[in-house]
Amino acid sequence: MLDPIDRSTEAALGDRVDPEELQRHVDAFDGTERISGTDDEWQASEYVVETLREYGCEAEIHEFEGYISVPEDAQVDVTTPTRETFDEAITTSFGASTPPAASRGTSSASTT
Repeated sequence: MLDPIDRSTEAALGDRVDPEELQRHVDAFDGTERISGTDDEWQASEYVVETLREYGCEAEIHEFEGYISVPEDAQVDVTTPTRETFDEAITTSFGASTPPAASRGTSSASTT
């Protein structure tokens, strides 16, 4: 039997979220395209570090030279509940392409 979930901690933390502060963070990233190695990514990193410091946390940006993948294009096909295609998707750096067998399929369940 499953134990009931205690949602008291979740509720207490949810009550501490300041909607205006949350909106400030969303607005800070609005219009940015945080692709690896871009100025927008750097500015976003600086924003996060500055914000953590405002909250009293120790934070710093670490830099390193490394190879990143720069995919040429990506597409997302949503098949349910409504079919829709997004032609301008951003891929994850260092992410491999999803093999065709893993990206399409059906799910079924049977009872005996």
